[in-house]
Amino acid sequence: MRQWTPTMEYLRIQIPGYEFEIVPVDNDTIEAAIDTGTIDFVLTNPGSYVRLEHDRDIYRIATLIRRQPSGSQSQFGAVIFTRADHPDIYELEDLKGKTFIGIHPRGFGGWQMAWREIRDAGIDPYSDFEELLFSGFPQKRSIDAVLAGEADAGTVRTDQIERLIAKGTLSREDLRILNPQEVPGFNALLSTRLYPEWPLAITMNADRELAAKVLRALLDLREGDRELVSAGITGWTIPYDYGEVHELLKTLGVAPYDDLGEITLLDVMVYYWPWIVSLGLLMALLLLFYNWRMTRLIHESRDSLDNTLQSIGDAVITTDRDGRIDFVNPAAIRLTGMAPEEISGQFYYTLFRLTYESNGEPVRNLVSAALDKDEPYTLSESVSLKIDGSENYSVKLTVAPVHDGTRRGVGAVLVLHDVTDMQLMARQLRYQATHDPLTDLFNRREFEQVLTQSISRVGRYTETAVLLYMDLDNFKVVNDTCGHAAGDELLKEVAAILKGRLRNSDVLARLGGDEFGAILVQCDLDAATSIADDIRDAVHGHRYYWGNQSFTIGVSIGMVPLEGDTDMIEALRHADAACYVAKEHGRNRSHIYKADDEHLIQRHGEMEWVQKLGDAFEENRFELFCQPIVPIVENTDEPPHHELLIRMRNQSGDLEPPAEFLGVAERYNLMPTIDRWVIRTAFMNFENLPDRVIEGGININISGQTIGDSLFHQFVFEQLDRYSIPAEAICFEITETETIGRFDSAIKFITELRKRGCRFGLDDFGTGVSTFSYLRTLPLDYLKIDGSFIRGVEHDEVMQAIVESINHVGHVLGLRTVAEFVENEHVLAMLKDMGVDYAQGYALSKPFPLKDLFKKSVFDDS
Repeated sequence: MRQWTPTMEYLRIQIPGYEFEIVPVDNDTIEAAIDTGTIDFVLTNPGSYVRLEHDRDIYRIATLIRRQPSGSQSQFGAVIFTRADHPDIYELEDLKGKTFIGIHPRGFGGWQMAWREIRDAGIDPYSDFEELLFSGFPQKRSIDAVLAGEADAGTVRTDQIERLIAKGTLSREDLRILNPQEVPGFNALLSTRLYPEWPLAITMNADRELAAKVLRALLDLREGDRELVSAGITGWTIPYDYGEVHELLKTLGVAPYDDLGEITLLDVMVYYWPWIVSLGLLMALLLLFYNWRMTRLIHESRDSLDNTLQSIGDAVITTDRDGRIDFVNPAAIRLTGMAPEEISGQFYYTLFRLTYESNGEPVRNLVSAALDKDEPYTLSESVSLKIDGSENYSVKLTVAPVHDGTRRGVGAVLVLHDVTDMQLMARQLRYQATHDPLTDLFNRREFEQVLTQSISRVGRYTETAVLLYMDLDNFKVVNDTCGHAAGDELLKEVAAILKGRLRNSDVLARLGGDEFGAILVQCDLDAATSIADDIRDAVHGHRYYWGNQSFTIGVSIGMVPLEGDTDMIEALRHADAACYVAKEHGRNRSHIYKADDEHLIQRHGEMEWVQKLGDAFEENRFELFCQPIVPIVENTDEPPHHELLIRMRNQSGDLEPPAEFLGVAERYNLMPTIDRWVIRTAFMNFENLPDRVIEGGININISGQTIGDSLFHQFVFEQLDRYSIPAEAICFEITETETIGRFDSAIKFITELRKRGCRFGLDDFGTGVSTFSYLRTLPLDYLKIDGSFIRGVEHDEVMQAIVESINHVGHVLGLRTVAEFVENEHVLAMLKDMGVDYAQGYALSKPFPLKDLFKKSVFDDS
């Protein structure tokens, strides 16, 4: 009450005719207060807001910026900690079997943030903790319980520890922070991801005209005002996007996402049964056609068998059903040194003694085997041939049945190919072809063949086997620091460690670079998990020395239980994806592939888009579109600006949605390549633009990944000079969130280009971590109001207040404002009344190909 009473008094003064009263509620009573109409405005934590938004239709109108000992922050997280002198808790994985204390089972910063990180570390708090406790408020109770030994570890929201340290009631040395995180611009102790601060929301039946007045009054407060100091905050800002909070609660499966259910295999079968049946019929027809074709080819080959026996260069012997020789070709005669009449009638196995080279056992029953198989076959094993009075030969043996005119088997033909001189070379080449020269392990090609065989055995004999895909962590540090020679020696040592942790029956290979693969045969998933953990401990515990430097590495492992209906390529792809998830979740850990794993599904979809992007670059399927940005102030003849938009066509020639491929490009760091392509293509075609278009200017978007690249800065200067582009005709658009993350690079880039005459605009203002304070430090020319506010401005007074506030602040700072997504004349008229400078959207023009500007001036038709 003491904290917020000055704000209530301020609102009574600013909004005459209304009384404002504070109603304190907690997580367990807030729903009842909304249902009974006790409250009109709700200020609560993000987790509680998301539940109420889903269940009670409340709506956010602002987000507070909290004052913390380490500075003002518009986001917060949680700290997971233990006593500094606790003997066996150093990482999240060490919490298994321990006592843990949070604030409240539904507390967002006091439990759910930490719950997600602990779960991602492989621990289920509700089964793996010895005991899970909740302290209630104030949050200091959780810290006191850990320090008193009542719990092994605990969690509080960020800034709580700093507040106690500032009061002198706690020393930083008393605690050990688990899973420490560092985020640019966030200075408090942190163990989790960051989420937006508390939102102010209105209930479904609240007076929306009053809500707009309240919002305007709160946004007018400035840092240092008595009301803000009393509340412990530095100000209010436009409402954040709380999608990340929804995603967290959905991941944890808690309200309002605690009753989503599962999709079963039966559901899939019922829904897709026509497709499954059709696919089965198609496969059956293909198999029937294949069998028919093969039978026909065999029949044709039998007709030419006699001619083949006479002309073949290898030794050929034909026998009757009992194995007596009735024909030998010239090559076989030379091999024996006997006359044809001496050979005829003898049993082939007495004259040509054939044994397996691997064990010396005789090769028996060739004729009966050929007749039983009723088709030619070649012995896969090497065979040794011994003839009296001659040396041993290594031969490749092929056997085929011989039929009479009624298609009855009457004998067999044996073809002996002499490979003696090539055998030694073949063995050497075979070893080189199947082994990695550095580690002496199987190479990727041989491993893939063994994997194919293992999958086949799993399907045929219902054996169990598990595929491990292992990628070393921090190996690049050794290579970059000490050179490739040091990296090669480290790979040898790792190979020896892996050999020592696998069984004799397991298969180990180096798949390339610092990646290894293993097939654990006759091994269930529990045993494989134990082996994987043993491997991780051994690699992580190994200390590698090179000169006077030492290194510690780790290994991330993707695990795939093999199934008989999986092919080799698919198994490796699943293992690689699981390994990637293990790396994303912190490295030096393992991840088991599951078909419905949302992380893997997302990974597969993104990798397909990465391939599509590469193909589009190779096949020149990107295009530039543009959309006018039209001045809407009175009495101006200023020409429109034109924003360049990249588009990609698929192989069918249709345009792909930009959101599909641009999101993947950002995630896989492809935006610098796209930004360079846009600038190079635009500048190459600049001379084709009409003078009126150049006078208005061209707007080009720059991604946050690119703006932090110093080489890109030089690239822009070179392109401007190469094509003699008038710098004042170019306006670069940057987004606030990514610019703040690379603030120093962004300031340098903007400053250098503005000296040349280029202009800059801040795109999508109002999303992410938007605060007006950043506008004071960024040297800008334009401020673009995010389209999510423009869409709602027509029917929503709160949105009108937000747009008016952004436009007002932009003008105070000397910026010209642009409204995006203007879709009808009514909205356009409202924006003109508000004093917005420019508008962009379908009400004015849809995006069209840039090349259309080359043909005619858009001003003639507007």
